[in-house]
Amino acid sequence: MTQPAERSLERIRAHYEVKKELAARLMRASREERLAINVPVHEELYQRITDHPLLTKKRSPELRAKEVEREIRCISRWLNHETVFLELGCGDCAVSFAAAKVAKKVYGLDINAKLAESKSKPSNFEFVLSDGVSVPITGVTLAYSNQLMEHIHPEDALEQLQNIYNALDPGALYFCVTPNRLTGPHDVSRRFDKVATGFHLHEYTIRELHGIFKRLFRRVTYVPMSNGREFPVWLAEIYEFLCSLLPLHLRRKMRLPLVLIGYK
Repeated sequence: MTQPAERSLERIRAHYEVKKELAARLMRASREERLAINVPVHEELYQRITDHPLLTKKRSPELRAKEVEREIRCISRWLNHETVFLELGCGDCAVSFAAAKVAKKVYGLDINAKLAESKSKPSNFEFVLSDGVSVPITGVTLAYSNQLMEHIHPEDALEQLQNIYNALDPGALYFCVTPNRLTGPHDVSRRFDKVATGFHLHEYTIRELHGIFKRLFRRVTYVPMSNGREFPVWLAEIYEFLCSLLPLHLRRKMRLPLVLIGYK
C-alpha cells in the first residue's frame, strides 16, 4: 500500500487555522450551544481538511496494539474479573475491548458513535453516547480516560468531573491522563502558538487539575510514569514549579506527564 505523502507546512498551517477557528467557535458558545455543536464541529473539520492525518494515514496495527498494551498495563492493578470499567472518550474502543477480556462489564463513552462501530464487540461491552459532559452510567469501579480532559470546555470541566464521580461506586477510582500545559501545546497549534488554540480547549498543569479533583475526591494521588505507582501530589507540584522556571524550549524537551488518580 502506498503511503500518503508528508504534508507541507502550508497544509499544516491550513489545518491549524481551521482548528483554531472551530475551537474559537466552541469557546464562545454558551453551554447549551457547545454541547449541541460538539460533534458537528468535529465533522466540519474533516470535511474542510481532507488531508487530516486521521483520514489519510493508516495506523500500524502493531503500533496501536503496543499503545493499548501500555495503557492496560497502567491500570492492570485495578482491573480484574469483578471490575466494572468505564473508558471516557473511548474513540476506537481498542482499550475498552482489551479491558473486556478481564473485566466483568465494560462501558465505552464517547460523543461519536461512529468511532465505536465494530462487527465483533465483546458481549460484556456497551457503548454509551454522551454530549461531552454527561456520564449516564452508575456502578463503575474503575473509570479511565486518556487525552480527554483537555478537549472539555474549561467551564464544563467541574461538571463533567462531578458526573464521573457520580458514576463511581464508593471506594472506586478515576484514572485520568492528560497533557501537561508546561510542555505544550500538545495539539496542532504547537508549531504556531505558545498555548493550545486548537481542539485542546484547555491544557492543565498538575497544580491546576489537582485543585479541581480535590473538590470532589476524598484522596488524589499522582502517577509520574503512568505505571500505576502512586506518589503524593504535592511532590509533583514542587517538581512542576521548578520546571516552570525553565524556558519553554527546555520544558518541551522534558517528560512531565499529568496523571492523577481520584478515589471516591
